[in-house]
Amino acid sequence: MTIESPCTDICKFDRKADLCVGCFRTTDQIRQWRKFTDHKRRQILAERRRREAKLAVPKTPHITASAIGQHLTLSDWSCQARDGDGAN
Repeated sequence: MTIESPCTDICKFDRKADLCVGCFRTTDQIRQWRKFTDHKRRQILAERRRREAKLAVPKTPHITASAIGQHLTLSDWSCQARDGDGAN
């Protein structure tokens, strides 16, 4: 039985890591998926967690509120980090 593509239809790339943030495959792995044997596909799928870890966002901020001279709660910081602008 042929192993299906792990594509999630998100298809956004982290160019620094050369990984799709949806399926965590490299651009070469995506391009060549149809040519790979099932054995090679299983290897790629088995290494997914390692590749995903390259993109993992730290659960705690690297900069504390006191370090930037503001009084923010962790939830305030998280909202600003998620929105990406840091503005109030």
